[in-house]
Amino acid sequence: MEWRCASLWWPYDRTWLVATEIDGYATYLGASHAAIDAVLADPTLDAVAAHPTTPLDPSYG
Repeated sequence: MEWRCASLWWPYDRTWLVATEIDGYATYLGASHAAIDAVLADPTLDAVAAHPTTPLDPSYG
């Protein structure tokens, strides 16, 4: 299976941000609630909600 990993990217209007630590476990999305809800609802994506208290990478810990 081919996979892609974002490092750090966002649109010109900066309405969202996608980031992955260089050796990170996951890719994070900062966006509006509507955008995040759309990602979480997409069955083709392996996505879970994260909160400010969620560890950034469970393997660090």
